Amino acid sequence: RTTNGTFKVNQTMLEGITFICPPVPLQRQFTYRVTMIQETKEKGRESLAALDALFSGLQHRAFRGEL
Repeated sequence: RTTNGTFKVNQTMLEGITFICPPVPLQRQFTYRVTMIQETKEKGRESLAALDALFSGLQHRAFRGEL
């Protein structure tokens, strides 16, 4: 720790850290799953936007007495 209260990181401290690195096939599988989840979320957002637009149009027509 320095005199102003911030922590210093040095090579000795870094050498004591164990980094876990999964095998490449597992990393690829994880990336694939995250990508699929993101795509599913985006499709859900698009569907929700379309439903909101349809409902808004339906409300507009209903209040104008067109239904």
